[in-house]
Amino acid sequence: MKPSEKKKRLVSELAKLHQALNVDQLYCWPKHKTTKDWLVETASVLKNLDEGDYQEFLRLGKTISPSEPREERKKSASEIDNFVSRKVAEYKRYDFSGLDSRDILSITLNKSHRDKNGLISILRSKFKINWFVLLFIILIVFLLILNGYSPTKLTIKFPFIEGEFEKPQKFIDTPQATLSSNVEESRNVQSVTTPTTVRTLEPLETGKNIDRLPDNMYGFEDSIDIAAYIKYPNNFPLKLSNSNYKNFEIQKINNVIYLLGFIGDESFSKIGEISNSKPIDLVLFPASWGSMKHLIAIPFDSISNIEHRRVDLDYNNSIGILDLSTNKIFTGVTAHIKN
Repeated sequence: MKPSEKKKRLVSELAKLHQALNVDQLYCWPKHKTTKDWLVETASVLKNLDEGDYQEFLRLGKTISPSEPREERKKSASEIDNFVSRKVAEYKRYDFSGLDSRDILSITLNKSHRDKNGLISILRSKFKINWFVLLFIILIVFLLILNGYSPTKLTIKFPFIEGEFEKPQKFIDTPQATLSSNVEESRNVQSVTTPTTVRTLEPLETGKNIDRLPDNMYGFEDSIDIAAYIKYPNNFPLKLSNSNYKNFEIQKINNVIYLLGFIGDESFSKIGEISNSKPIDLVLFPASWGSMKHLIAIPFDSISNIEHRRVDLDYNNSIGILDLSTNKIFTGVTAHIKN
């Protein structure tokens, strides 16, 4: 195998490893076999690419030791994610022929805050593309950045081309979303009576186990920690924060802990059928997205099965959601999702 072909293969392997990286698992379960395997495989690829990058990766890998505080491991996992992502982009700059169109957009849109001229530098350094095509690509990228991700369609007009390109829908937070349900209330589907004011966490309350927090408050936590707490409450404490970015809202009212989330039309039409002997299976999103627009609250003690997973909303956005079963649902609750 030629040196250039070997390097291209190694860079491709590194890109696949980065795509497979689960940051939540990396800092929550550093001793897990999947985590260890990922670290070993990534280190092996980097060692064959660059000794300096290999040594830096080893240094970062040591910072997610189980002996380190959870918040430190979370910070380190994010640094590892950014480091590998940056290295994939840097290695590919040396061989632009290995990039497909999705790679070009991903590097340009995701890394524009680090290197606004990254795509231009790659193209110009190799001279493998004429200036007309280069100008065309730059114009498209500029329009993508200018339009952002809010519209579901992007219209691009040139003197010689006019058309619409479908864009994936972005994860959209819903501010102060209140559900008005027309579902017939039963013993298992009720309207929760929320206090006039449910306050946020005080600074000194953040990071405390929810069992030690007072009533009539709310906070946020990610899906993987919620699932771990509900399945293994004695092993995994639930520590809330005031950060709601892609996190689920949790309210504690009258010593009852509620999980707030959004379900789709089909699930919402069936919630009137649930009973103690007939729980319902739901897919729960932390905020409104697409058809997941119906807000509900679920008491923690009514959840019988729960699993966490991450879904890709589009090329650049993923989110943690929950698959669960419950025999009790509350409507009429107010969420505190902020833009």
